Amino acid sequence: MESEGEGAPDDSYEGSGQSSSEEEDEKENEAEIQRLEEQLSINAFDYNCHVDLIKLLRQEGELERLRRARQKMSELFPLTEEIWLDWLKDEMKVADEGSYREKVYELFERAVKDYICPEIWLEYAQYSIGGMGEEGEIAKVRSIFERALTAVGLHMTKGSTLWDAYREFENAILGTIQVKRLLLCSKNGSI
Repeated sequence: MESEGEGAPDDSYEGSGQSSSEEEDEKENEAEIQRLEEQLSINAFDYNCHVDLIKLLRQEGELERLRRARQKMSELFPLTEEIWLDWLKDEMKVADEGSYREKVYELFERAVKDYICPEIWLEYAQYSIGGMGEEGEIAKVRSIFERALTAVGLHMTKGSTLWDAYREFENAILGTIQVKRLLLCSKNGSI
């Protein structure tokens, strides 16, 4: 019984220690962010420092600072597939309809010009499919798929994924047209 009573205060202590531990981690991360930013002010061409800063800012959820860090790095270096995909996914999470969606499209355009990669093109095409509620969006999606296939459709191991996605997109459009035609014919009484 005594061991149970002794264990209870330890449990509550561990719980409070975790929150102070989290606070300490945040302080350490902020100090490391400051150090990395200072290092980059001394040597802007330190690639690893840029990568470390971006990882820390992403971990901390500092979206505005993260955007600035990514922007600075992209002005100095071509970004890797992983960095581009992380950036694009982070922006897609906060994108709503309208003007900000256009900014994400612009970021995709930068990404596909900077790095030839089937995954980035596929992500771009899938993102554009998500915006098909507006006028002219089907043509926009087709255009993106066709550009993607021209750029990376012959990629040895990953090109087929784009072809499959484009085929599925066109089949879905065809299915919609066929359903509309059937509804129209049944409405007019000529099946």
